[in-house]
Amino acid sequence: FNTFDGFLRSKPSADSVQNWIAEFPKDIPESEALLIKDAARLFNELHALPEPECDAVRKPVLSMSAGMKHFTGKKKERGELRVRNLGELNAYCFFVAGVVGEMLTRLVRARALDYRLTQSELSRLKIASGARFGLFLQKINILKDQTGDELSRRFFVHDRGEVLSSLKDDAEHAIAYLLSIPERMSSYRRFCAWALFLGLATVPLLKMPEAKAPRKLPRTEALLLAARLELEIKENAKLQRFYSELAKKAFSDVGASASSFAREQDGIYDLYQGELSEAEFQQLLT
Repeated sequence: FNTFDGFLRSKPSADSVQNWIAEFPKDIPESEALLIKDAARLFNELHALPEPECDAVRKPVLSMSAGMKHFTGKKKERGELRVRNLGELNAYCFFVAGVVGEMLTRLVRARALDYRLTQSELSRLKIASGARFGLFLQKINILKDQTGDELSRRFFVHDRGEVLSSLKDDAEHAIAYLLSIPERMSSYRRFCAWALFLGLATVPLLKMPEAKAPRKLPRTEALLLAARLELEIKENAKLQRFYSELAKKAFSDVGASASSFAREQDGIYDLYQGELSEAEFQQLLT
């Protein structure tokens, strides 16, 4: 983690990256091994970015690194990673995926002149909503992968009903974020809409018997969803109606979420290197 953080802060030499790669276990998954092989190129391309864009990537990834160091440390201490309440789950999801929402928002802001964004449009693109978008997507993955995670002694789902309930709140922030993206930015809207609506359409599958095993939306349904999004991507009113339609199917029988935030999370804000205030950060965890 410390070496990785150093590479984010300043461009590493090819030799230092190769030495770092050599320290990884030989039995890591093939996909991860292939990613690590590209590490030198990725670090080079990061540091070739203009500084505002480099910083927009660097700080969220440093936050992610600190969060993952924190949680993997807990797994090493206990022999397992066990989330005990919604607050801890939100903290984990924030450092895995919430920071990605922040990074994307900061990248859009860094390119504000290219996108011809007005100050009013910039003010509507809220980092906190982008982060909650990330929480929504990560919880979908956690609910889909519960069985496999638990075989690997990663217990993220303390209460499946409570996690499903919390998705309702996260989804409301996600659609608010999507609708805050100017309608002329159709490519970015499409990117975000695809993730949000695919996640929403997957929620009913997560409530079916044996839903703890991995389940995917059938390909035909996914293609139909993509086709409808393509027709409606440029109009907020149409997107809102489509969202309401899928959210009703996803959450009509899901109760309201009740926070079980643990004060043990005090101090975790120190791991974070982004733009959210401590009050905004703590609100994400509740």
